[in-house]
Amino acid sequence: MIYLIIVLLPLPLLTALPLHGTISVNRNTLYEMFPTTSREGIDKVHQLAGGNSNTIIGVLLNPTADKLLTLLSEHVLTGETAKCPVDEDDLFSDALAFYKCEKFDPSRPIRVIMRTQPAVDTGGIRRQFFTDVLHHFAHKDTKAMFVGPQGRLRPDYSSQVEPFMKILGTIIIHSLLQEGLGFPCLPTSAGTG
Repeated sequence: MIYLIIVLLPLPLLTALPLHGTISVNRNTLYEMFPTTSREGIDKVHQLAGGNSNTIIGVLLNPTADKLLTLLSEHVLTGETAKCPVDEDDLFSDALAFYKCEKFDPSRPIRVIMRTQPAVDTGGIRRQFFTDVLHHFAHKDTKAMFVGPQGRLRPDYSSQVEPFMKILGTIIIHSLLQEGLGFPCLPTSAGTG
């Protein structure tokens, strides 16, 4: 059985196998193993993974957005969890207040606390919070920030909405790094529209 596994491994990976069974791969070996991936991309994955060969190879073999976001979030969200208290009736205003506060630290993941409902945030409440807040940005009275039909909204930059665009961008990134959905109201590509 061991011989079958060794036959299936690519040559650069075989040369990287030490005797005790764990994989240790240097960057030059990674460049040879993944010739279609840019050196800068390999270097960035290597840096974010902290040299962990299993993580590096897993991401490079199947570079899905989920894997890349997980890897990125481990290095961006390094602070202590921040509490974000919100009222369901004032969700959007509470979210803006939280993200506009001078004490806001983007390196801290958030835990949403619903003031009017007994609930423990193990991820579902946070995802619903981001979904509702971002939906409000796209569909409610903030409509002046965007132009175009639903599902194909484009930012309408003006000096009046500029501060809100920065907050929206922060919320989108914070959402993505914490298993949120992002902002699904924009066009899928620049060429459609």
